[in-house]
Amino acid sequence: VEYTFDRDILVARSDETVLSMAVMEGSYLGGAHPFGMTTGRTYDTQTGKELSLKDVVSDYDGIYEYVKKQLEENYDQSMFFEDYQDTLQKMFYDESGDYGTVQWTISQTGLSIYFNQYDLAPYVAGSQQVDISFKEQPQLFQSRYVVEKESYSKVIRENSSCFADVNGDGKKEAISYEVARDEYGTGGAITVTCGAVSFSTASLIDQDYGASGGYS
Repeated sequence: VEYTFDRDILVARSDETVLSMAVMEGSYLGGAHPFGMTTGRTYDTQTGKELSLKDVVSDYDGIYEYVKKQLEENYDQSMFFEDYQDTLQKMFYDESGDYGTVQWTISQTGLSIYFNQYDLAPYVAGSQQVDISFKEQPQLFQSRYVVEKESYSKVIRENSSCFADVNGDGKKEAISYEVARDEYGTGGAITVTCGAVSFSTASLIDQDYGASGGYS
């Protein structure tokens, strides 16, 4: 049996105001299945101080209510634990940390809240993510952290979804991608899905420098 431990760091934002990154760890230590988790770290680049969520928002209760609503609207409620809303409230407000703490990063376009496996739902449901846009919810944030760009790139984790208004119609589309992998984990064709539209790179793989997913 092969045991593994991996750590990747995704820099969400790095500028004269903040350095914000998601530390993503994955492991397989011989149990029934692998385990993965994301931890957010954000620092004031002028002082070096690590920032809390309350440091960057102006309406903490509003953030909680928005996250609660998005989880209800964007995810199948049957996949959550029965008492997940109680757990969510305690993650935001119970300072003992007994129920875990809210993991987050801030980018050029808004705030991302991460919920890891087993936080709110069983392993099979995977992780959940809620994105809060500066443009759509400016009243929730302190102005010094708000930076809005018309065009930007965003990293999406494999087999996870994010939501964005890609075509400018005022409605958010779910965006995700998956990689066809063989028994050794080596990747083949990449399928990108945006709303109801999907595109596979299968036809490109035989070309020079064809688009396919690597092991990592």
